[in-house]
Amino acid sequence: MSTFDWDDYFDSLDYDPSSALGCWEYADIAVDVPSLTALTDALNDLGAQGWEVITTTMFPSITTNKMVVLAKRRLLSPPAPDDPAAGWRDDPTGRFDKRYWDGRFWSAHVGTIHPKSIEKDPPTMLSPPPDMDEGHKDRLPSS
Repeated sequence: MSTFDWDDYFDSLDYDPSSALGCWEYADIAVDVPSLTALTDALNDLGAQGWEVITTTMFPSITTNKMVVLAKRRLLSPPAPDDPAAGWRDDPTGRFDKRYWDGRFWSAHVGTIHPKSIEKDPPTMLSPPPDMDEGHKDRLPSS
């Protein structure tokens, strides 16, 4: 039985993640919804940042309503490093200390030095969604 060769598959499609065609970043974004106007404003803010709503879920309470929005947007890949060999490099997005370059494309595998951790983060030059402005580190599970 032969193994599937992903490199051959992507080459046959003329696939280039650095072009961001077909490469998506996904996020779950919590939005306070005190009124319909506030919801419209929040969704317009997300749309202005390139986010496309996939689905929503409401969490009503006595004091406020929260909506969780699942959204996506196209990746804007960082440029390739000067050294094309696979390995850990300084994170070109600036969100983490290191990001893994697989020899062809930036991966979602990232790490910090202090404290030492390895996590996942979309390889995009775009800013994180509004509720993640303090960084992805507190939102993503450590490996």
